[in-house]
Amino acid sequence: MQSTWQDFARRNRTENDFDARSRIVVIGGGFSGAFWDTHRYRVAPQTERAAQNKLADGSLTVLAASLHAAAPSDGKINVTLRPRWSNPAQPMQLAVDAIIVTTGPAHGKITSQMPVLASLATQGVLRADPLGLGIAVDPLGRTIGTDGQSHPRLYVAGPLAREQYGELMGMPQVAGQASAVASEITRLLAAANVAPVSGLHAAHGG
Repeated sequence: MQSTWQDFARRNRTENDFDARSRIVVIGGGFSGAFWDTHRYRVAPQTERAAQNKLADGSLTVLAASLHAAAPSDGKINVTLRPRWSNPAQPMQLAVDAIIVTTGPAHGKITSQMPVLASLATQGVLRADPLGLGIAVDPLGRTIGTDGQSHPRLYVAGPLAREQYGELMGMPQVAGQASAVASEITRLLAAANVAPVSGLHAAHGG
């Protein structure tokens, strides 16, 4: 999947290639949606075993639903859920002790929601990618500014570079791309006769 995506990205970003990647984003959830995540990634055996034990003893219930409302009440949180595939007129009410948000960052809005990235975007040295997956980068991982040019000293490693690399959430893919970025930075430092900092690694964008 990653090699096919990168092939689309390499072919001069033609309209047809962009449309193909856009369709993958819509169907696959943008390499970050629930459909893609649940079909692409495997849970760790220890986590699966713990979950199966909880399901067996009745202390864990799995429910696919969207959260429509939440309000504190007498030390609890009253939530209104709409179970998936249910009648919209029949929401479910629950009183819970806590809500844990595990959706991750909104990658499509990352350049406006994170102050550091918002500042860099305002300066024109980076921009959000057109598919809403993170930050626009070139094949070397360098940010692409508002002028369409790659920044010579600003790199992105990790999931925020997915628009260029495709699937970039699994540890093998993240490690490989981060290693390539670190190697490129090391090459630039060597060319400039600058000794790299011991243990230097590329920053991981997530």
